[in-house]
Parts: sequence; C-alpha cells; structure tokens
Amino acid sequence: MNYVVHKGVILKDNVVIGDFAIIGHPCVQPDAETTIGNDSIIRSHTIIYAGTRIGSNFQTGHGALVRENVKIGDN
Repeated sequence: MNYVVHKGVILKDNVVIGDFAIIGHPCVQPDAETTIGNDSIIRSHTIIYAGTRIGSNFQTGHGALVRENVKIGDN
C-alpha cells in the first residue's frame, strides 16, 4: 500500500487508489468526513482534501487535486 487514507475517510465498494495518492488530507477542518463512492478510481499522486464528498464512478487523472468541502456527483 503506497497511498495514505486519513482518519474520517469512508471508501465505498470497489474503490481503486493509485500509488502516492492522499485521501482526506487535513485542512481547516481536519476531522471532516470524506466520502468516495462505489467503483471510483483515484489515480497516482492525486490529493483529495478532507470534507470532500464524491459519488460513484468517479475517476481522476494522475496528479489531480480536489480541495476541501467539494461535492462531486455520480459519473
């Protein structure tokens, strides 16, 4: 496992996380719940900040950055 999943992160079913990704990166609200939906792909070097809520079938490119408290729907 070459990635970091911080406290307060909920990973739904079949989430794939690439190397060196960081999920739930602490920010202004370090304990804010972060959710990644079913069948999502988080590619290498992606950073997703705490408090983000992402729906099912989400995909990032390599090295993507998603700031805190972002809401992203399905697909």
